[in-house]
Amino acid sequence: MTEKLQVCLSRAIRGDAKAAFVASHLLAQEGGTPEMIQTQLRRSAEGGYTVAQKELAVLGIFGRLNDSGKTKRCQSSDNLDQGMYWLATAAELKDVTAMAVMSKCYQYGLYGVKMNKKRAESMMNECISIATQDELMNNIMVIAMFDCFERQKASERVTPAFEYNDLLERLAG
Repeated sequence: MTEKLQVCLSRAIRGDAKAAFVASHLLAQEGGTPEMIQTQLRRSAEGGYTVAQKELAVLGIFGRLNDSGKTKRCQSSDNLDQGMYWLATAAELKDVTAMAVMSKCYQYGLYGVKMNKKRAESMMNECISIATQDELMNNIMVIAMFDCFERQKASERVTPAFEYNDLLERLAG
């Protein structure tokens, strides 16, 4: 165990959410078990660190959250429920990426989220209003991918949705 990892773990135990996140990545680099890595990710997420919350969301959505130190590669409802919990938590904390993804979940009824187009539009408008220009640029691809995939599944022609006009106008202005 490197000195840097020891310092991060010590800080994580005392409640430093960012240190717990860094520890999770150092553990991954140093061959830590999935249980050890995810323990630190959860510690970080529970401390309000949205980057860790989004990582747990992705792991849950793709069925990769562990149970008793074993990595499960299945889309169990447990994993999905936990993943969506962490995504919603990050969105509640006003993480722009999480808000954009949750908006799309509401818009299309994805990952067990009940379709609610009004909530989707409201969340996307709030996301646009609080995002920096860099955040908008980083997230426009996320937004476009969801629309492309969903419209392709429905055999629809891909056309700009309501939020693209707002995004593009803000970026140009």
